[in-house]
Amino acid sequence: MKNLFIFTVPVSIVLSPQNVIYQYKASQFAKLYALEGTWEMREKRGTYEVWKIINEIYLEGSGFKVAGNDTIWNEQIALKYADGTITYVPKVLGQNDENGISFKLTGIRDNVFVFENKKHDFPKRIVYKIMNDKMIATVSGKTKGGNRKIVYSFTKIK
Repeated sequence: MKNLFIFTVPVSIVLSPQNVIYQYKASQFAKLYALEGTWEMREKRGTYEVWKIINEIYLEGSGFKVAGNDTIWNEQIALKYADGTITYVPKVLGQNDENGISFKLTGIRDNVFVFENKKHDFPKRIVYKIMNDKMIATVSGKTKGGNRKIVYSFTKIK
């Protein structure tokens, strides 16, 4: 009978600081998956926000209204991780020459997501708060007339 020897070689994986940061940001980004689904605005029936997970570091959102048989798109949103930063980039129909405006993620806590762009005219801050099948989206900032805040309430329908 022959003797069988099994040799094991210790293997270690060296994580670079960039890789550790990427893994942290990617895990933070995964918390944003809570946005996924179809949300209907409570105050304005027929007004929706839809979020889809495209890949592990990219979500796509859209805002639209349904009037009869017509769908009226008013906003496209990219939510992505790139270059060490998580950004929310909305393109609103009829604003900013159809260019997106970047808002940097500045906070995540208990399904509350805060995005800010201090240089933008309005809003300067966008906050999403998700509680089970409810979502509150708040846009706020300073305007010529003073502080302004708009709150949108949604219910998840899909």
